[in-house]
Amino acid sequence: MKGEILKLVKKVKSDEILSKSSSSFVLRVFGFLSSYLFTYIVTQYFGAETQGMFALCMATAAIFAVFPSLGFNINLVKTISSGSENENFKDLYLKIISLVTILSVILGISLFYFSEFISEQIFFNSKMTSLLKTTSFLILPTVFIAINGGVYRGLKRINIFTFISGSLGKFLLSSLFLFSVVLFFNVENQQFPLYCYLTTMWILALYSLFDISLTLFKLKGKNKYNIKNYIMESLPMLFSSSLFIFLGFIDTFMLGYFESEKIVGYYSVALKLSVLSSFFLASINAILSPVLSKLYKEKKMDVFQEKVQLTAKINFFLSGGITFVIMLFAPFFLNIYGEDFKTASTVLIILCFGQLVNSISGSVGNILNMTNNQTVFKNIILFSFILNVLLNLLLVIKYGMVGVATASVITIISWNLLSVYYVKKKLGVISFYNPFFKKTK
Repeated sequence: MKGEILKLVKKVKSDEILSKSSSSFVLRVFGFLSSYLFTYIVTQYFGAETQGMFALCMATAAIFAVFPSLGFNINLVKTISSGSENENFKDLYLKIISLVTILSVILGISLFYFSEFISEQIFFNSKMTSLLKTTSFLILPTVFIAINGGVYRGLKRINIFTFISGSLGKFLLSSLFLFSVVLFFNVENQQFPLYCYLTTMWILALYSLFDISLTLFKLKGKNKYNIKNYIMESLPMLFSSSLFIFLGFIDTFMLGYFESEKIVGYYSVALKLSVLSSFFLASINAILSPVLSKLYKEKKMDVFQEKVQLTAKINFFLSGGITFVIMLFAPFFLNIYGEDFKTASTVLIILCFGQLVNSISGSVGNILNMTNNQTVFKNIILFSFILNVLLNLLLVIKYGMVGVATASVITIISWNLLSVYYVKKKLGVISFYNPFFKKTK
């Protein structure tokens, strides 16, 4: 095992793509720390109930924002990364931004109008009404950041993508704003965490629009993209990404419906801690997507497999180690946010197991999306979504957040195994690392 790790370190150092991504990795580390800092400030100064309501607002914003993006954020990665250096994407980008702006405004107005209904009929908490009205102004900047994140990844500007689309920009600035409010104004209004986050998102969205406009307006040449055809090409990615978002937040909504906001707060902290298990997978995916798209277009499947296996091996060792530590000391990590959060220890252990399976399965979602198999991935996620809803309904009433966590983990395992199987069958690519398999010469 020690020899395998040493070989892995040498391969990472010699791999041009991974060696150049070290700065992006550091930014992601600080991003994760910033997100935990923000959660810590919320739980310590505003309480578990406020954290729960904030989590519900984030889930609502994510779901409302996924539809206006129309899958462009994923398709742009493939389009830009596989295009020529001088290819003109300016007209395509402007049409996309115009279209998603109109759709985002419509969805934002809808959320604002129906906020009272959602609060009282779904969350059974009238205090959520004003929070959801504030959340409606979050839809547009969220979509802008998603679209611009796709452009940054396609252009291989990974560091700026990591800052703006990742946790660092969003939660570092939000933490600074929130801490200033608490320190200098001693405000305990439950809306303020959301206000700080909303302000940050608009700052990042406007900056990214300005930055990308400067970059794309320098390009010359003809626009070869028809927006109608591009929409049709992107829609399967919209379906898979929207279902993927639903998969990520259906547990939070189920708890919001059947349990109190305080329980949602406990669960959201456990979920945030469990995501550390797949931290390296998320970091690698941001770097790997444009690379895989280009290799697949150039039909360099041997190099394709080599990159996938290298990243799978990294995930296996690093994610496995982190998961073991979190599961072993689950009560300790939860106690950081407050003594009462330790009630979610079992939930954290269950969620960590699911994230570990997700991580060691490899970048299966990215592989399918970047190899024109987005429709297959959409079908896999659709099946998993239906399974998740059924399992949640069966388990949440009797077992609460433990039942919701169990349903999520079963779903995660299901879609990962199905994706791994299809990637191997269709592309001949092994997406996971098997430490017990020795390659013969």
